[in-house]
Amino acid sequence: MAIFSAILFSLGFLIYALQTFGGSSSPNFGSWIVWACISASNALICFLVMSGSEGLLIPFLDTTCILLFLGALWRSKKGKCELTAYDKLLLLMTFGGLTSAFFDPRFSTFLLQVPLLLAVWPTLKGAILGEENYLVWTIWTLALVINLSQTQGSFENWIYPVTMFLLHAGVLSAIFYGAVGRMVVSKSRFLKLR
Repeated sequence: MAIFSAILFSLGFLIYALQTFGGSSSPNFGSWIVWACISASNALICFLVMSGSEGLLIPFLDTTCILLFLGALWRSKKGKCELTAYDKLLLLMTFGGLTSAFFDPRFSTFLLQVPLLLAVWPTLKGAILGEENYLVWTIWTLALVINLSQTQGSFENWIYPVTMFLLHAGVLSAIFYGAVGRMVVSKSRFLKLR
C-alpha cells in the first residue's frame, strides 16, 4: 500500500506539472521555494524521529517531487519569482524549526508543522477563487489517506502524515467550496436576468 500511495502522490505531481507547462496554471516560484525548504526540513526531521522506514516514503518523495518541479519551473521560466514578506517569514520559521532539531528533534517536528500549515494559506485562497485543480488535489489527498492508514508507532510518526492530509484535504475542500460559491452566484445572476 505504501508503494501505491507513493505512485499516486507522484502521479499528482506529474499532472500538476503538465497543467503548469500547458499554461492552465501559473504557480508562484517564491511559494514553491518555501514549500521545498519546508518539505526538505520535515523530511530530515522525520528521518531523525520516525521509527521504521515505511513512514519516510512520503516525506522524501514529497521533497523530491517538489525539487524536481521547482527545477522545471526555473528552467522553463514559468510562473513569477518573488518572495513576499510572508514567504520570508515562513522561511525564517522553517530555519528556526530546523535549528531546534540540534537540541530536540521531537520538538522540532512540532515546530516545523507551523510553517507547513501557514504556507498553505495562499493556495487556499487560490483554491476558493478556482485557481487550483480538483483532480490533482483529490489524487494527493487519496495518496495521503492511504499513507495515513499505513502509519503506526509513536506520536512523532503521526504528526507529519496527519498535517499533510489535513493540508491537502483542506485545499480540496476549498476548491469545492469555491466552485459551489461561484455556481450559486452565477445562478442568482441568471435568475435576476430573467
